[in-house]
Amino acid sequence: MPSLNLFKNFCDEIYLQYDRIIGRIITPSITLGAEEGRAPVDPERKRLIVYVHYDGANRIHAYVKRQVEALKKLGGDVVFVTPCLNIHGPDKEWLLNIAHKIFYKKDLGKDHTSTQIGLLKTPHAFEYKQIVLMNDSCYGPLCDMGEVFKRMEARNLDMWGITDSYERFYHIQSYFLVFNERIIRDGYLKKFWEDWPNYRSWKHMNYYGENRISNLAVKAGYKLGAVCEYTEMLPKVLADLKKRIEIGKKMRPADPKENKPWREIFSVLYMDAIRFMKSFAAMPCNQSHFFWDTLLDEGCPLLKIQLVRDNPGQVINARFYKDKIPAEELAIMEDHMKLTNGRESYRSRIDGNI
Repeated sequence: MPSLNLFKNFCDEIYLQYDRIIGRIITPSITLGAEEGRAPVDPERKRLIVYVHYDGANRIHAYVKRQVEALKKLGGDVVFVTPCLNIHGPDKEWLLNIAHKIFYKKDLGKDHTSTQIGLLKTPHAFEYKQIVLMNDSCYGPLCDMGEVFKRMEARNLDMWGITDSYERFYHIQSYFLVFNERIIRDGYLKKFWEDWPNYRSWKHMNYYGENRISNLAVKAGYKLGAVCEYTEMLPKVLADLKKRIEIGKKMRPADPKENKPWREIFSVLYMDAIRFMKSFAAMPCNQSHFFWDTLLDEGCPLLKIQLVRDNPGQVINARFYKDKIPAEELAIMEDHMKLTNGRESYRSRIDGNI
């Protein structure tokens, strides 16, 4: 068995080096072009917003527009990175009016490579006082982003996101990342993306991308945090589950197809709740999926698309997300899912990571 593990580790290392070499070879050819937007540039360079986009039908959907507009409202220059070369007419017009710069790329390397292009190819990118990185893998915002930024500013962090994770090791989940002045000025962020070799393997993108950017920042002495901290959310989730179990014991078994609020239908999956409680206590999970309802209660502004569309973790209460979404936002979500025809036009992401 030890010899088998040694051989496996050897093969993994060979594949890692191969993936790194190929990634560096293809890097120069990934960017296909750039276009100047019409939005005026902030001369004081307070905030740079790099938004990463993909759509199989070359559309910019309403939920994406709402996200970009919500960030733009806070003040800052928008850089939009997409592999969609023929964006639909009205969508393109909207994009030109709101963006400072638009980059087009091959659909390689997924979001990390798009982020790299947006940062390294934007002039003066690392002279901004704050850099925001966001991709289109979530719905929202479901609350005022200005209040979210104000709350996080008071914590005096170098790097923060919406949710964090302890899977493998501590990291901020990369669907939304914010870097403040010290970590930018010190050159950490620039060096990380200059060294990024455009891995093609999901495993390498995940481990050496999302996980490592946080891990190295912690080791370098930077202060990290999240709007919804896993260690703060877990006790609230477990306490709520205990309450629901007690309620569920006294309730008649309900039809799983009934469209009732989650707290009224808990008895359906009583044993699943016990199983999940044991799982949460034993090992960390992806809180952006498993804790979604508690996150929304605690002011989380975003909801993962993959959770409501695919529910890969089979989260027992995910089908009741409609109970917590404002009507206007819910209409936008349902319109997007209808337009993209389920999974067919939507690029699969490494959820919670990409």
